[in-house]
Amino acid sequence: MTMKLAAILAAILVIGIGAYVVFDNNNGDNNSTIVADPDFGTVIVDDDYGTVEIVSYDPPNVTYQATANVGFVFVSWQDGTGTVIGTDTTITVDSSAVITACFEPCSSRTVTYSWSCPVSFSGNTVVTETVSETVTYDNADYITAESSDAVRQATVDDPTPVSLIDPDDLNVSTIAAYLTSITSGMTDLQKVTVILYWVQTAIVYETDLGLYGQTEYWATPIECLFNAHGDCEDTAVLFCSIASAMGYQVALVGFSDHMGAAIVVDGISDGQTYTSTDGTIYTYCETATDQAWLPGNISASYANASYSLTEYTPQEVSG
Repeated sequence: MTMKLAAILAAILVIGIGAYVVFDNNNGDNNSTIVADPDFGTVIVDDDYGTVEIVSYDPPNVTYQATANVGFVFVSWQDGTGTVIGTDTTITVDSSAVITACFEPCSSRTVTYSWSCPVSFSGNTVVTETVSETVTYDNADYITAESSDAVRQATVDDPTPVSLIDPDDLNVSTIAAYLTSITSGMTDLQKVTVILYWVQTAIVYETDLGLYGQTEYWATPIECLFNAHGDCEDTAVLFCSIASAMGYQVALVGFSDHMGAAIVVDGISDGQTYTSTDGTIYTYCETATDQAWLPGNISASYANASYSLTEYTPQEVSG
């Protein structure tokens, strides 16, 4: 949770009341943390359902902001008697007040992606326009992915997140179908440019610590799509998933402190490439940027760096 003044006071007990999930600061729970500060009263937060932060303090009043986590929606503030005292996510109360923040699960999540869509090509010059696309996801898909046994960081058996690439995911297919409709009639390289621009500009870069509270967390494609944010591994996996769903051969490129994607594409004459052991040539695709970079473009710090190339092999579905 972000500290905007000097203190954040955490939740104590999570209890269910009807359809609500209520954070009650009168009891204790091993899953919560208490950071006490007598100047700011009590703020209620739980990583599973939502967060509460102090946005201003004007003695004796304090203003709190509630933010629901993915899969939940803020409902109301209640006083110590259970009476609703506000339904806006922001509330100002006396710092001595004892209040609770109520959240409830939501069945879906609607995300509007604003991205730089290529509309014309001339050599290495691409003209874009800002386009918005709204997609509604089933919250159950996110919860299933979040609670899965997916590999979340490098291990001896899984040094890269290649196992998270999933072109068959229905949510990935939705994005792939959308981009397929846009790229009808384009060349192979132009289509790949559109896919890359979508991932680069529709998905906002954010660290794992900022998103998941962990220094390293490999997100599945649906988690990245739901949050519309991700770091280098997350966006590389998402790009490979979408591109594979559109029929392209893809791979992950790992560096000591970074990860990107790579793709087999016709029509490119320059840019960073990597060759697999069987001679397949992959063009590098930088996904961890909020600006549009062409396929083959790479930061100078990685152009000559040591790397690993992990090719994705689509899984055969038995009939």
